[in-house]
Amino acid sequence: MSKVGKIIGLILIIFSGLFLLLGIVFTFKYKAMDLYVEVPAYISDVERVTVRNGRSTASAYDYTINFSYNGINHQKFVKESSYPNKNLSKVWINPETLDLSLLDRQTTLIGAFIFFGMSVIWMVAAIISFILLNQNSYRRNYEIQH
Repeated sequence: MSKVGKIIGLILIIFSGLFLLLGIVFTFKYKAMDLYVEVPAYISDVERVTVRNGRSTASAYDYTINFSYNGINHQKFVKESSYPNKNLSKVWINPETLDLSLLDRQTTLIGAFIFFGMSVIWMVAAIISFILLNQNSYRRNYEIQH
């Protein structure tokens, strides 16, 4: 097998492992969300800020997620690279810790299945590439010998 073929196969296996890891993380998040409850929420105080990374700059957004639980108003300050969903009307929180999720439990499970599926696809691609590259290597060796 050529050096390039080994590198391609290794990259595909790394992608497969990455997606497998993300699937596991989403599965644990899904299980942890057993206690989460849906509460009304909205976004306020959106501010665009410029972030400097060495020589380059990028935009980020600071904003506040306001939500109410048991008649008490709470706020969570967030900084993200993407513009927030101004139409946000609900979030899911853990009543004990007030940890907040923008995704519901079902969406988290769907995300886990998508990541597991992508992991399988990348692994199948790695196996196919190893098989095809090995076949070409064997053919070349056979042609050289005969």
